[in-house]
Amino acid sequence: MFNKGKQFVSQKVKQVETGFKQGKTFVQEKVKKITREVDLGGQCKCDVNAQRPTGQVSSINGCGSGKLMLPAFFTQFMRPCCNEHDLCYDICGVSKKKCDIDLESCMVQQCNNRLMSVERLACVQAVRTGMKVVNSVCFAFVGAQQRMCGVC
Repeated sequence: MFNKGKQFVSQKVKQVETGFKQGKTFVQEKVKKITREVDLGGQCKCDVNAQRPTGQVSSINGCGSGKLMLPAFFTQFMRPCCNEHDLCYDICGVSKKKCDIDLESCMVQQCNNRLMSVERLACVQAVRTGMKVVNSVCFAFVGAQQRMCGVC
């Protein structure tokens, strides 16, 4: 009986590891593609004194930007972090770097809180890889600052 339970757990761990490896490969491919398409050139800085016009309402879209959507197995438990990140980008004059650091911290915390040791390591690695995309592109941040604050 114990061996069957151990085999079951072992199979589930392998499934999760495979899922995270596929997610990591997916994200690495997106990093390569997006970084080829986007020249940062300091474009991620917006007017720090901008004020939100009356009536502007923040929006959230989970994990992704329209141009980049992450695999469902990853976004299921990362959605709260991603939604907070979306709201952060909507704050007039906020630093993109601050929002991105907060996103990474939240995602790593999710990995640590919800997963067993083997899964946790794969999850944290996927977060670190995914953050390379987030840190290297500006379109979501600039779009949010333009939509919410009329600047950038």
